[in-house]
Amino acid sequence: MSLSKQEPGTYALNHVAIMVPDMDPGVTWYQDKFAATVIDRWADETSGMEWAHLSIGNFVLELVRMPNFNTSPGRIYGLHHIGITVDDCDETVARLKAAGAEVFREPSDFGRHAIRWSFVRDYLGNTLEIISPLKTA
Repeated sequence: MSLSKQEPGTYALNHVAIMVPDMDPGVTWYQDKFAATVIDRWADETSGMEWAHLSIGNFVLELVRMPNFNTSPGRIYGLHHIGITVDDCDETVARLKAAGAEVFREPSDFGRHAIRWSFVRDYLGNTLEIISPLKTA
C-alpha cells in the first residue's frame, strides 16, 4: 500500500532537525536572524546530547548536538532528519516496514513531548521521524 493513497490531511510536517557542533551559537544564530523563540531545551547527561526546539513563525526547528558526532564516518553537521506527524505511528511504521522501508528505531513512547515516535530511512537514506500523539486511556 502506498502512503500517497491516504486521506488528505493525514500527514503533516512536524519539524526539521539540524546537527550542530555547539548548541549556544546555533540557538543564538536562529534567534538573531529569524527571531526564533526557544520552545524547549534539554540535555541527556548520560549521552552528552543536547536538543533545542525553536519556534520560527508556525515552524519548529530542532537543533541537536551529539558529542564526537563529526568524527564518525559518514556523519556531517547539517540536516539530520525530517519529522512527520501521522495519525498512528505504529500503523504507519508497520506499513512502511511491510513496503520495504528500513526501520532503525521501532515505535516507542517519548513522554517529555507526549508522542509516540520511530525512525525510518527513505529510499535515499534520509532519516524520517514518524510521530503521533500518545494515546490516552
